Amino acid sequence: MDKRNIETIYPLAPLQEMFLWHSLQTTTQAGLLHIRCDLQGEINPTQLKQAWESVIQRHPTLRASVHWQNVKQPLQVIAKQITVPWQVIDAHEFADPQQALTDFLNADRAQGFELTQAPIMRLTLFRWGKLDYKLIWSCHHLMLDGWSGALVLNQVFETYQALQQGQPRINKHQPIYQTYIRWLKQQDTSAAAQFWRATLKGFAAPTPLPGITETTDSQGLQPSLTPPDPKTIQLSTAATTTLQAFLRSQHLTLSTVMQGIWALVLHHHSCTNDVLFGMTVSGRQGNLAGVEAIVGLLINVLPIRVAVTPEQSVATWLQTIQTQQIQANRYAYATPAQIQDWSGQSQRLFNSLLVIENYPIHTNQPAQNLKITNLQSGTVSNYDLTVIVQPGDAIQITLETAARQFNPEVLATLLEQFSTLLQTISQQPEQAIHALLPALQRPPQPPPVATNVVTQFNLRDRPANRQTQHQNSPRRNAAQRLLVAPVSPIAIQLTAIWESVLGIHPISVDDNFFDLGGQSVLAAQLFAKIAQQFGHRLPLALLFEAPTIQQLATALEQSGWSPSWSSLVPIQPLGQKTPFFAVHTGHGRVFHYRQFSQHLGSDQPFYGLQAQGLDGKSPPYSTFEAMASHYIQEIQTIQPEGPYFLGGFCLGGTIALEMAQQLQNQGHTIALLVVLDPAYSLPQLGLPEPELRPPHFKKDLRHYIQLCHYFHRTGGLRRHAAKKLLKIAKQHWPGQRSTASIEDDLQDPNIQNIINANAAALHAYQHQPYAGTITFLQSSNYVDRPYGKAIRQKYSQLATAFDYHLVETVHEPLFPTAKHWAIWGKALSDCLDTAQRKATATAIEQPAVTEVKEVTQFADGLKFYTE
Repeated sequence: MDKRNIETIYPLAPLQEMFLWHSLQTTTQAGLLHIRCDLQGEINPTQLKQAWESVIQRHPTLRASVHWQNVKQPLQVIAKQITVPWQVIDAHEFADPQQALTDFLNADRAQGFELTQAPIMRLTLFRWGKLDYKLIWSCHHLMLDGWSGALVLNQVFETYQALQQGQPRINKHQPIYQTYIRWLKQQDTSAAAQFWRATLKGFAAPTPLPGITETTDSQGLQPSLTPPDPKTIQLSTAATTTLQAFLRSQHLTLSTVMQGIWALVLHHHSCTNDVLFGMTVSGRQGNLAGVEAIVGLLINVLPIRVAVTPEQSVATWLQTIQTQQIQANRYAYATPAQIQDWSGQSQRLFNSLLVIENYPIHTNQPAQNLKITNLQSGTVSNYDLTVIVQPGDAIQITLETAARQFNPEVLATLLEQFSTLLQTISQQPEQAIHALLPALQRPPQPPPVATNVVTQFNLRDRPANRQTQHQNSPRRNAAQRLLVAPVSPIAIQLTAIWESVLGIHPISVDDNFFDLGGQSVLAAQLFAKIAQQFGHRLPLALLFEAPTIQQLATALEQSGWSPSWSSLVPIQPLGQKTPFFAVHTGHGRVFHYRQFSQHLGSDQPFYGLQAQGLDGKSPPYSTFEAMASHYIQEIQTIQPEGPYFLGGFCLGGTIALEMAQQLQNQGHTIALLVVLDPAYSLPQLGLPEPELRPPHFKKDLRHYIQLCHYFHRTGGLRRHAAKKLLKIAKQHWPGQRSTASIEDDLQDPNIQNIINANAAALHAYQHQPYAGTITFLQSSNYVDRPYGKAIRQKYSQLATAFDYHLVETVHEPLFPTAKHWAIWGKALSDCLDTAQRKATATAIEQPAVTEVKEVTQFADGLKFYTE
C-alpha cells in the first residue's frame, strides 16, 4: 500500500474482530453481503456511479482495508482515494436472465474479498428491462451493518438526484466510525459486567430448538449437505395496521412484541419457562452525538432472557420485557465475548437469533423519476435458527437456519405459529398467556437432542485480554497440572510462539489453545506468526482439529516442513515496548542474554541475534558488514521500521554499531545504540596482543581463562596454553559450569569456525563515524586498563554524542552470579527506559492524522500512528 494514500488508521471494533475471525476460518467468506434493490425508471449509469463515488468519499469506512498479520492487533487502514469496482450487465444477453443473476451471485460470493485491499465492496447494475434495473452492492458485514447500508443508499440516491438536476455533489460533513471506536473504549465495563452477571445468573443451558434431527434419520439416511431454504410469510396490510394500532395503544415497540412472540414459541416447544435467545441491536443507543448517522459496524448481539409467566396478561408481560430491554440497552456496548465470560458458561448461550431490520431507508423519497422497491439487506447468520422481521406496510417474517440437520417442515410450522401469535396478541392484549398456547400445534418431530451443533462457528469466542486468566475455563490448576515440555525442534518453536501470542508461560504441549483463553484475534495472530516463522501458511480451521502444540507440530511435520535456521532468537518476546535487539558475542551464541533480559521487566521485548553457522549447515559470515546486513533483515521481520533499539556485549557492540550505520543509510531512526564493553582490534588501538605472563598473572587468572577462545585460535603454542589454563581452572574450581562450557566450545568445530571468523572480521573492520548517540557501558575492571581506556576514547571520537556509564562490576566473571547479571541488567534497563521515554515524546510531538498512543508497523515497511 502506498503510504501517501493513507488517511488514518485505527483498531477494529470487537464485533469486527469476530467477523474477521469467522471470515478467516472458511474458504468462502461468511460475512459477505449482497445488499440488493430493484430500480424502476430511467437511469444514467455514469451519474449513478458518480453518486456512489461521492458518498464513498464521505465515509472513511467505505475506503477501509483490514490488516491482522504482523501487528499487535487487527487494524483498519483508511485510504484517501479508492477506485470503485463497478460494472453494468445487460440481462438480455442471457437466455435465462434469472439463472444468470443466480449464477452471478454465486460466483460473486465465491470470489469473496481480499480484506487487505480497499475497497471491500463491489457494485453491479443489472439492466433488466428498458426501465427496470437491479442494483447489487457486494460488501462485507465486517465493515458495515444494515442501518449503515440504508444510510449509504439514501445518500447515493440523494446525490444521484442532485446530479440529474445539475446541482453540485453533496458533501455533507458526516460523523466517522473512528469516533464510535473511541466512545466504545470509554465505556464502563465494570457496570456492564455487574448487569450481565445478574441478568444471566442461574442460566443452565441453551433453550432447545425444535426441528434439529439426529445425524441420521430413522432410515439411516444422512442429512442434507446444505441447510434447508428459508421460509417467509407476509402479514396482510390489514393485520399490519391492527398490530401498529396495538403498539400505539400499549406504548410498545415492534421489537418488544417480536421478542415476546419468539419467547412464547420457544417456550411452547422447549417446555421451559426460562427462555434465552439472541437479538441484534443497533448499537446506536448511546450518548454519542451523531451516532445515528455513522456508517460502520455498530450492531451488537445481546442475550435476551425472558421469564414466561402463564398467568400474566399479554400486555403486562410485554411491558416487563420492554422495561428489561431498556435496561439492557444501557449496557449494549458489551461484546458477545465479554458477556459470555461474565455468564460463567463455557457453552454457547443461545442457538437462535432475532433480527429486526428497522432500517432508515427512504424508499418513499427516491430520486426524480426513480422508484426503489424490493430492498434486501442480505442478512447472514450462522445460528441454528434466525428470525428476520422486516417492518413496512405489510410486515414480513423470515425463518432461516444454518443447521444441516434442521427439518424443513418445522420451519414452515414455526412460521405459521409465529404469525398466529402475532395476530392473536394484537387483537386480545388482555388475555392471559396460558390461554394463547393451546392454539399452537407442536409439529411432529423426534425427541430433542443436543442443539449445539459442532461447527467452527459454534466455538465460543473469548476476549483478547491476554492478562485475564479465565476462571471459568477448564484449564488445569497448578496442583493438577502436569507440564509436558516440547521435544522436537518444531514443537520448541511453536511453544515460543504460543507463549508470545497468549502471554502465558509456561505452556504445555498438550494444552488446548481455547482452554488457555485463545480466541479469534489471537488465533489469527498465532497463525500469522507461524507463517512468518516457518514460511508455511496453515489454514486457520486447522486449529479446531489440532488445538494443541503437539498436534500442530505433527501437522507441520506431516506437511513436509522442516525447521529453517534463523539468527533471530526471541529471548523475551512479550511486552508492548519497542523491542531491543542484542547481537552475539565472539562465540556467536546468545544464551547469556537471557540473564540480561530477566532484569528488564516483563513489558520489554528482547531478541538475540546469533551467528550464522552455529547449526553447521552454513558458513559463518567473514565481515561485520555482511553480518549487520543479515541481522537487519532478521529484525525487520519483527520490526520493519524504526526507531530501533540496538546493542551488544563485547564483539556484539561493534556489530551493533555497524547495523546502526546501515539502518541510518536506509533512512531509519536509531533511538538507542548501547555498547557494553565493546571489542576493538588491538593493533588498530596501537596495543600489543595479550600475553600469558603479565606482571599480575595470578591476580588476573580468571581474566586470562576467559581469553582461552582467543588464544586457542592463534596456533599450537597458545592452544596448548589455553588447555593448561583450563586445567588450572578445573583444579581450583571443580564442577563449575563455566569452565566446562569453555572446554566444550574449544571442542566444537562450529563454535571454533565462528570464533575464528569473528576474530578475523574484528581485525579487518574499519570503524566509521556515527551520526548519533553512542551509549557506552563500561565495567569497572576495564576502566583503568590501557585496553579499556583506548576503546572508550575511540568510541567517543566516533559518535556525534557520547553517553558514558560506569558499571560497577567486571566484564564477565569466570563464574557469573545472579548479582553480576543484575548489575548489568539494571544498567541496561536504565538506558532503555530513558530511550523509551524520549522515543515516545518524539512520536507524540510529530504531527499525525489521529491521536497517537502507539506505533504499529506492517511487514511491508509502512508505519502508522494508532489510537
